[in-house]
Amino acid sequence: MATPSARGKADSVKEDLAKAILSQIREDELVAMCCDVVNIPSPTGEELEMGRYMRRALEETGLTISWQEVEEGRANVVGLWEGVGNGKSLMFNGHMDTSNTGREEFLTGIGYRTP
Repeated sequence: MATPSARGKADSVKEDLAKAILSQIREDELVAMCCDVVNIPSPTGEELEMGRYMRRALEETGLTISWQEVEEGRANVVGLWEGVGNGKSLMFNGHMDTSNTGREEFLTGIGYRTP
C-alpha cells in the first residue's frame, strides 16, 4: 500500500498532467469544428463528405491517415499518431453518419444550418 507521501506525489503528477493536457485545448477551434460537422449532412450511406472533412482535419494535426472506401460514397478514416515507446495504445472512434439527412424542414434554428 502506498504511503500518504507517495499518494500525494502521485496526485500532484496527475494534476500536473491534467493541467498540461487541458492547456492544449483551443476552445475556439473546438467550437468551430463542432459547427462545421453539424452542417455537413451525413445520413447513413452518404458519409463521404464527412469523411473528407475528418481526413483533412486529422491530416492538419499531423496524423498519418488511412482512407478506406468501404462502398461507393462511404469511407472510414483512420488517423494514427505513433508513440515513441512501448506504452499502452489509446483509440477513439465514432460514427460519421447521422439519423437525419439534414434536408428535413424541421432541422432549422440553433444547432442546424439555417436556410
